[in-house]
Amino acid sequence: MSETTTPAAEPAAENLENRVLKTGKLALALTHERKLPRLDPEVEAKTRLYELCILFDPNEATRTWDTLVSWIKDELIEGKYGQHVLQVDKWADARKLAYEIAGLKRGTYMVVWFRSETDKINDLERDLRLDDRSVRHVVIHHPFEPPTVGKTAEDFDQKAEEERSERGADRRGPRR
Repeated sequence: MSETTTPAAEPAAENLENRVLKTGKLALALTHERKLPRLDPEVEAKTRLYELCILFDPNEATRTWDTLVSWIKDELIEGKYGQHVLQVDKWADARKLAYEIAGLKRGTYMVVWFRSETDKINDLERDLRLDDRSVRHVVIHHPFEPPTVGKTAEDFDQKAEEERSERGADRRGPRR
């Protein structure tokens, strides 16, 4: 008599950082169960999902964060272009940059998920380029609706701290 074993069921609270959703050449790492709000199906059919990441001067951002959110959300995306902001996140107060950008060694990031018609994106990028408040920005089109969105700055800080403790205090790693 042969004994059959069934594979253990994956726990419901699976570590989402290890799951990756692949669509063609795009791979989005899923991090935690935070879903974007849904809009009217008619609006979703006419628009695409975008992610906007903007780098700000950390001194300016800490003093005027609410004003910056209002500028992006109310004046630009929803106000000027009539599109739909789904979520606005702040990534830490001042993160160290990999290299100096416009004289800054640290920066504050804002991540905005929004739905827009494709013909409005070039105008939005032009406005961001011309405004002095944003140091750098990138707009990414997501061809599918992600079930969850983004990591928080604390997730990145925690992972960096774990890596530092594993390899020692310096970046070179263990001697051979």
